[in-house]
Amino acid sequence: MASLIEPHLPDAGQWMNAVTVAHSFVVAVLLFAWCKADAAARGITPPAASPVLVAFLAPIGVPYYFIRSMSWRAAAIAILKAVLFLVAVTLLGEGVYYVSALA
Repeated sequence: MASLIEPHLPDAGQWMNAVTVAHSFVVAVLLFAWCKADAAARGITPPAASPVLVAFLAPIGVPYYFIRSMSWRAAAIAILKAVLFLVAVTLLGEGVYYVSALA
């Protein structure tokens, strides 16, 4: 959604603008909720402070959560999937930004 709106704002391309800040808060809330929901779905208690770490420092928090809550092999696979998901979402966002900027 941010990639559709941002190219049309006066401060488009700036590192921190209104859309980026709002988007960051939404993503933090969603990551926190995901961590809690994943732990509940697997019937475990999330490791100490991991939902907060996942929400505010995702590149460290997500691997930490996986490593602390899974076997090493399952954690490695989950981390690889998370990295691939991040790459896919980033490429999709950049593509949408580019196409939206053309319009």
